[in-house]
Amino acid sequence: MGREADACGDDQKSDRRCDRCRHRPDTPHLLVLKVLTDYANEARAKTRNSKPGRRISFPLVSCLSKSPLFRQQRRVLAAPANRLILAGGIEAFGPALLFGIPLDTTNRMNLQNHRIFSKAKCEAPATNGSPEKNCETTMKNLHPSRILFGSCNSQNLSQPLWPIITSRDAAAFVWAGDSIYADQFAGLDFSHFPPHPKHVSATPERLRSYYNKQLSHPGYRRLVESNVTIFGTVDDHDYGQNNGDRTYKYRRESGLAYVDFVGEPTDSPIRRRAASGKGVYGVKLFDFAREKGDELVPDIEAGVDPDAVSDEDYNSKFKATHSGRSVAVFVLDVRSNRDPWPKGINAWFPSDGDMLGEEQWRWFETALNRSKAAVNVIVSGLQVHADRFPSATVAEEWVKFPKSRQRLYAIILQSGAQSPFLVSGDVHMAQLSRKDCFQRQNEGNIGASSRPLVELTTSGLTHSWGTCFASSERYHTAWYAPYFHFMSRLSMSFNHLDRICPWNELVATTSDQQRLLFENGGAEGSKTGKQFSLELNFGELEFDWEEQVVVMRVFGVIGTDQPMLSAKWSFAQLSGNDVMPGSSISTNDIEKVASHLSADDQWVCVDCSGVVSSLHYFVSTAMGVTLLFTLILLPNILSIFSVLLVLRWILRKLE
Repeated sequence: MGREADACGDDQKSDRRCDRCRHRPDTPHLLVLKVLTDYANEARAKTRNSKPGRRISFPLVSCLSKSPLFRQQRRVLAAPANRLILAGGIEAFGPALLFGIPLDTTNRMNLQNHRIFSKAKCEAPATNGSPEKNCETTMKNLHPSRILFGSCNSQNLSQPLWPIITSRDAAAFVWAGDSIYADQFAGLDFSHFPPHPKHVSATPERLRSYYNKQLSHPGYRRLVESNVTIFGTVDDHDYGQNNGDRTYKYRRESGLAYVDFVGEPTDSPIRRRAASGKGVYGVKLFDFAREKGDELVPDIEAGVDPDAVSDEDYNSKFKATHSGRSVAVFVLDVRSNRDPWPKGINAWFPSDGDMLGEEQWRWFETALNRSKAAVNVIVSGLQVHADRFPSATVAEEWVKFPKSRQRLYAIILQSGAQSPFLVSGDVHMAQLSRKDCFQRQNEGNIGASSRPLVELTTSGLTHSWGTCFASSERYHTAWYAPYFHFMSRLSMSFNHLDRICPWNELVATTSDQQRLLFENGGAEGSKTGKQFSLELNFGELEFDWEEQVVVMRVFGVIGTDQPMLSAKWSFAQLSGNDVMPGSSISTNDIEKVASHLSADDQWVCVDCSGVVSSLHYFVSTAMGVTLLFTLILLPNILSIFSVLLVLRWILRKLE
């Protein structure tokens, strides 16, 4: 037989048989039959324990992977045209093997942008006279490694993004808060400046009623019924209380309703903590070297959650079994244990309040220190880097409790966790933010090197600043809805203008940046400049294990052909081992931030574009608030003015 038919390779030209295949290497058609037999046997075994219609893929036997020809043409076998479906939805490799067709150039199919991992180990004599050694062949997976994120979803509004979300074929969808809006808007409270919305808190019955309504939505239902893991944490509106905190009397009932909504297993540590009133927080580990649909690693096997594997068991006998292609997703509850915001004039100044509660802090530090994942994603309902407005009653952010935020930074940066990445929601727009953190050395000196902390804010599944920021249905459907659409978009677009915007943590591209990874946005033909979007959106993280790169994308209603935002970073950059371009921080910026920290704080985290002046922050914030409330009150002002004109006209007629 010729070279193309030699399935076991040149090194096995002799009569010696391939140990795994048990047939002569010069009989390709027998090899084909043997491979199909192996697949059929494996299919029958796996079908017994699989659900009808579930797709299960199988790795090639090791003998095929040793062939130099196969190494060149393995994508042929992975192509959809060369696959077949067996009973029960089992996938096997199809026509190319079934009929023994030589894998020559006429049968090649190039399948791009898909990756699978199929490790085939073999003992094969090496070429060039070198001794025999263990070899490992890596294939690419047809299913890319993706995790999706979303927040701010009203059960009463149109939900156009679910079909697009489902089409991304991700391993998980993670709620970053506000999966429903259970509290009810009751107008504006003008006893405060600026006026802020009044809300009626939800009862447990209303929470469950709204969760059931969301579960009955056809688009979301299809996502739930697909082979995807859904979990997350709460923010104020699905917690049940606007700007809610630990004083909410239904916090335990709220947590239980939430874990029922996302379908947390009965033995899940997340469910057990929620049932005891501790909040909705936890971690899930995904190993993308596993079969499609089975990426989620059981809590006990993962060993990350200290409530699943005790410290004693972890230190004495635990041994991790997941691969280096794993991602840990931590979800933090910033409601159930948070101290109340200060009231009155004190709300305009930072305070020493606690964001997570001591028990959740200890849990998070222990769990993150245990994580051996290649990427560690930390999800919070509130923005971590942002400082949008001085009053906590208007804009809730981690910066309002600066000691808590500093503690969060320290835990992440000192844990040794690889490639940390922040995700948040709440603000009804998408933003990409970044701080560079410098470690204090002996005697208070600050090191020259830094570690970046990147944050993706993805918020607005049903309403956003580009449509209408309000969650109430009437602002989207009433006759005056177009005005609120215009007002909402105009006011937030103004806040992002280059000379106005004081938010120096926002990542921005410049026209002279020519690079391969697009660390500062603009990848895949997406938006350049300041990295934000006011449209309806959801976020995606895709992990390229061969290139060791994280790809961040933000998609909207226009679909997945063109992401609204896109950026890429290497694992080494996110871990601080390689430099991440795009920072313009000066020594003075570092010193200014350090001057506001205590002597015990080991990390100085600075906005990637430097520190904005207090005057700039005050003036731009005042201008933005003035514009927004002018636009809100403008219809009333015009109505009053019109009434006065009519009255004046009537009085003149009566004279």
